[in-house]
Amino acid sequence: MAWVLVPSDISLAGAVERENWSEAIEWELDEGFGKLQEIAGESLTIYFETESLASCLRPRFDSLIRIAPGPNVIQITRNEYNNGDRPHFVALGHLNIGKGYGLFPDAIKQLIDRDVGFSMTLHAAGARQTQFGREFLERIGQYRSSQVNVITDDISPDQYKEILGSADFLMLPYDPVEYHARGSGVFNEAELGGIPSIVTRGCSFANEAFADGRAISISEYSSNSLAESLIAAISKRRSLELNSRRYSGKRLAQLQGSIDQISRCCSVHFKPRLGIRARFELAMSSYFARTILAAIAARRRMMKYVRTR
Repeated sequence: MAWVLVPSDISLAGAVERENWSEAIEWELDEGFGKLQEIAGESLTIYFETESLASCLRPRFDSLIRIAPGPNVIQITRNEYNNGDRPHFVALGHLNIGKGYGLFPDAIKQLIDRDVGFSMTLHAAGARQTQFGREFLERIGQYRSSQVNVITDDISPDQYKEILGSADFLMLPYDPVEYHARGSGVFNEAELGGIPSIVTRGCSFANEAFADGRAISISEYSSNSLAESLIAAISKRRSLELNSRRYSGKRLAQLQGSIDQISRCCSVHFKPRLGIRARFELAMSSYFARTILAAIAARRRMMKYVRTR
């Protein structure tokens, strides 16, 4: 799975469009997937979350590439129309500039000034640890109330599921330059839970959701556009939820089949062909080769999780 293999210390922001991939990263891509192809042969399939990210490997591996969301295994349970006439907007994750947290204070002010009925939970982990985070907390402070809840601590998996499950809308006002070719784990889990999203136009992971009527696009990366999109989401709430629930049902049916396919692929094509020496050589050859072994180990945990559900 390519989402597992992308180096965590490398920013892919706009890399495809700007053609600024360094020689080192190109070497890692080429060597890592080349080594996997030697082992699996024609049986290798490389899955990317977005077409923009996949395009970096298409020149060499075009016939092997497929597009699919990451196989998130956290299943969210939510009630139909959670919060009546006051929809609940949620943002979850580690606070940083690229995720658009700086847009929230002015957007919230506009909603309050226009007397829009809403509630909001902003999970902003790590906010106290950076200058940007401290400035965000100072700006958002005047709006913190029973209507706007700001959480700065790390949260447990159960708390994560509870907060996301309480959402009528997931907010992802991401910088479209930084996230043009990247995916989003919380977006995938909201999709699986039938929760509509509000995402900046240009974030390619949401293109299908925009077209299918289960996400609202933020036309520009600005507080004004975010506020307008939140209001638009409220006006289209019923259709967005209907389309999201329909898609969720289809995804849940596909999920088990996808995990079964991954299981068969790992069992048939990797385990018999990887002796101790080959495993060691593969593990030492590159970042990608090392992390595929972690992915195979994660497959066991994933299957155990699904079977308990």
